[in-house]
Amino acid sequence: MIRRVADLSPYRSFYESISGDAVFSDPMRSPPEVFERESARLSSDPERRVFAAERDGELCGVFVLMILREDHYMEFLSCLCRDEAAYEELFAFLSREYPGYDADLIIRPGNLPLRRVLSARGAVTEPEQQRMVYTHRMPALDMKNIVLLSGEFMDAYCAMHSRDVYWTGERVALAPDRFRTLLALEDGELAGYIDVTVGLDENEPVDLLVRPGSRRRGHGRRLLARALELNEPNGMMLLVDVDNYAAIRLYESLGFEKQEGQNSVTVHLKLREKE
Repeated sequence: MIRRVADLSPYRSFYESISGDAVFSDPMRSPPEVFERESARLSSDPERRVFAAERDGELCGVFVLMILREDHYMEFLSCLCRDEAAYEELFAFLSREYPGYDADLIIRPGNLPLRRVLSARGAVTEPEQQRMVYTHRMPALDMKNIVLLSGEFMDAYCAMHSRDVYWTGERVALAPDRFRTLLALEDGELAGYIDVTVGLDENEPVDLLVRPGSRRRGHGRRLLARALELNEPNGMMLLVDVDNYAAIRLYESLGFEKQEGQNSVTVHLKLREKE
C-alpha cells in the first residue's frame, strides 16, 4: 500500500537502518542528512510530498519528492526501499495521480530492483557517474572576469543554456533560493556559465558550459573555482562520468577527491498517461 504522510518523524529508524546500504541507500547524501533536512522543510514547502510503502503491515519504503504541478515535473529527493513490488506499486500510484509528468531520479547502479521497474516503464538511464567531494584545498587562481548573473547578460545566458534539461536558464534565474549562477566573460561577452545549488550543507554544480569558441582557455576551471570560493564554508560535491578522465583530473586539481563506492546513475522517466 502506498500512502502520503505529513510527518517523517515515525520513519527515523528506517532511515538509519538503510544508511549504510551500498545498494539501496541514497547515493547523493546520507539518509540522516536527508531525514533532518526534509523533516524541517516538509511542513513549510507545499511542493514536497512524502509517500510510505507498506507490505503486510510493515514499512518497506519511504520516498520524498518535489512535485511541481504547473510544470508537470517531479524530482525524487530521496528514494529508500529494498522491495521491488513496492517500487512497482509506487510508480503505478504516481502514474494514476500524476499522469504525463516527467520524473528524475538519482540512484545507485546496483539497485537492480528499481532499475528493472524503471526499465520496464521505458525510462532512460544516463552513464554511470563517480561522486567527488571538495576537500577545501584549492590552489590560488586568477578569477577575473567571473561575475554573478545579472540582467545585463540574462538574455545571452538563457540563449546559451542547455535546453534538454528541466532546469533551463529561465527556470534557474527564477529560483535564486535554489541556485547561484556565475558567468565567464571574454572581451565583454558571455563565454560560459555555471549553475550551482545554494542553501545546502553540501551543494553541487548542476550545469557548466563554455561556448565552443572559448574552450581550452581556463574558463570552466575559473567558474568552478569561484563557485567553490563563494560556497565556503559549505561543502561541495559533483558527479562526473566514470570514464571522463580529463574532467576527473581537472576536479582533482581543484581539490576534489573521489568517493569510492558512491557511484550513481541518473534516470529520466515520463509517467504513463494511463495505468
